[in-house]
Formats: sequence, structure tokens, C-alpha cells
Amino acid sequence: MICSTFDKDMALEKGSGLSIFKHLIINKVIEIDITKKINVNEVIPVIRVIEKAISNLEVI
Repeated sequence: MICSTFDKDMALEKGSGLSIFKHLIINKVIEIDITKKINVNEVIPVIRVIEKAISNLEVI
């Protein structure tokens, strides 16, 4: 639900928000608690944002 709202707000294709979120996790730009079950229909708390990793991001 949150990702689909993001997609609509940013005029992106369906599923883009979720792809971006996964990309940020995989590339260690954001840190989440992976010991808890992830429900993409709920808010997923971000523990921290790794500032140094942001500068290494490329446009996807």
C-alpha cells in the first residue's frame, strides 16, 4: 500500500517503489530490522541511513 502510494505520487510504474526500497536495502544504503517479518503493506521502520552509501548510488 505504501509502495503503491509512492508509485502514484511519483508517477512511477507499479512496483517501482518496492524495487527502489529493495535496491536501497541490498546496497546497504538503509538498514532495517531483518529479524522481523517484512510486510510491504505496512510501514517498515528504517533503523538508519548510511550517508556514505548515498554518494555511491547510481540512477536505476
